[in-house]
Amino acid sequence: MIWKKALPLKHSVTLNSLSRKILRATIIIFVSLIVTELCLRMYFFGFDIFKKPFFEKSNCPCLSYEMVKNTTYTSTVLNYKKKTEKPFFYFLNSRGFRGKEFNYTQKIPRVVILGDSVAFGWGINDDKIFSTLLGKKFNNKIEIINLAVPGYNIDEEICSYHNVAGNPAADILILSFFINDFDRPIMSKIQALLASKSLVVRTFIEIIARSKAKKFDSSIEEKAREIVRNLQNQAREKNFYFLIFVPYHRGKIIGAYSEFLQYCKSQRIDVIGDEESFLMEADHFIPGDGHPSEKGHAILAERLGEYLEKRIQTLINDPCRPRNARDKDQ
Repeated sequence: MIWKKALPLKHSVTLNSLSRKILRATIIIFVSLIVTELCLRMYFFGFDIFKKPFFEKSNCPCLSYEMVKNTTYTSTVLNYKKKTEKPFFYFLNSRGFRGKEFNYTQKIPRVVILGDSVAFGWGINDDKIFSTLLGKKFNNKIEIINLAVPGYNIDEEICSYHNVAGNPAADILILSFFINDFDRPIMSKIQALLASKSLVVRTFIEIIARSKAKKFDSSIEEKAREIVRNLQNQAREKNFYFLIFVPYHRGKIIGAYSEFLQYCKSQRIDVIGDEESFLMEADHFIPGDGHPSEKGHAILAERLGEYLEKRIQTLINDPCRPRNARDKDQ
């Protein structure tokens, strides 16, 4: 008969003590995560703690996430220097983009804007972003469709334009370009799914994304050249105007970004804002954030409006001009 050797009493007590410590630590971590999640939700969403974050996992193969559709959000921009915060409001329509519902049946000149958080107007209310101000400048006689999504690179912006927005025909197509537009996607589909369920996970993913020193992806830069070349060819075929708009930049644009913009010019694509930044002063930006302020957006709308004024007025005064097969819009 084989007897199992019993553990010494001292070892047994040590194991039990270790198990209790592990269990206690697990419970503390779990409760801490729940409390943190509730605090973040109350901070961003008030008492509507079960509201989804503003994005969700995308079913589109070329996108990891999309904006949540048909909802209004209140968020805040922090001023780390003054330790203050400013709320801002934005409405996401039935296609998950900022602003009122797109009316694809209107027979008025249409301006479509592609971009990231700068063109989206992060930190600014709906009525103060440059796309809205541009429409007001022309007495709302043009239709502005803002398809910008925070965090997208240039490849994702084009994919969203074709697959999520429904590829709306444009009289003027503006690609808002920023120097992070060749970065890798900020999250995978799995990360997007987890982040859409939890603000704690979303915050953790954002910290990791920002901590990566080098996110530049040369393959995206190569694909960007193909994208702008195709868009310019479409502009010639379908008789619309394609423009690359650089809202602002810090100092001189160098390296791959400068080479890309020079390539665009070689393809006879108009590029504005690359030689001298439209936004230069401190009050042109949200303090401690880096995105354009209300004043910055007003300047962008004014400069863009000045550049496009003759072209837009021609469209407004020519009601018989074909609208690029707009009847085929979805």
